[in-house]
Amino acid sequence: MLGRVGGAGATLGYGLMPVGAFLGGVVGEVWGLPAVLWGSAAVSVVAVAYPFLRVSQRLVDAHEVAEGAD
Repeated sequence: MLGRVGGAGATLGYGLMPVGAFLGGVVGEVWGLPAVLWGSAAVSVVAVAYPFLRVSQRLVDAHEVAEGAD
């Protein structure tokens, strides 16, 4: 299972790199390099903050109990 999850994550990550490069190039041509850097920083902050805001300790505990019952 771990290999499948890792393979799926790698496929998504490497598959979306050209899309990000294209979008970064377009934004860089239109608004310049600072806009690309600020935009990538904003996307990174959102990507890190989302799990912290959506996942609660109660939810984690419930899933750990459910896995232990198997």
